[in-house]
Amino acid sequence: MPSATPFVMCPSDAPLGAAIHGVDLSQPLDEVTFRAIEDAYNTHTVLVFRQQRLQPEHVLHFARRLGPVEMSPRTQFALPGSPEMLLLSNILDTQGRPIGNADAGLTWHTDLSYTTTPPRGSLLYAVEVPVNAQGDTLSDTLFVSTAAAYDALPAARQQRLQGLRAMHRAGAKQYAPGSD
Repeated sequence: MPSATPFVMCPSDAPLGAAIHGVDLSQPLDEVTFRAIEDAYNTHTVLVFRQQRLQPEHVLHFARRLGPVEMSPRTQFALPGSPEMLLLSNILDTQGRPIGNADAGLTWHTDLSYTTTPPRGSLLYAVEVPVNAQGDTLSDTLFVSTAAAYDALPAARQQRLQGLRAMHRAGAKQYAPGSD
């Protein structure tokens, strides 16, 4: 059995999330390390790998090990040379057009949740994050656990919700082909 690359996992105090230290995602991961990371993902839902220096092929290799890679319907914001990757940015080009999807973080959402079989998750890789003069990050990506929210409901409310189903349709999102 191949030996695992040692890493440290630091779970968040929040209902979800953990930071993984000591793993370089630009290098191939042995099976034992990958399975430990996948187990951590299954447990903590959100994993953070700081101080990574990744090329698109590194991100895609890791993503493909986790499962099929879905293409965003927002193809106009695909990363040049890597159509599987969606560029998020509020930077404008010389003609005043956004170089990436600028509205990706304006509302709470789950990526491609309107599809018949939503993807397992999303990988985000920050290339440039704005900071102020003190070095504080000026943007945030927030995550929420709907499972923890449900678990926190009173038993009577949980019981009323049992058996109910919801359908998420892309509706007004004209860029959502294949939605139910």
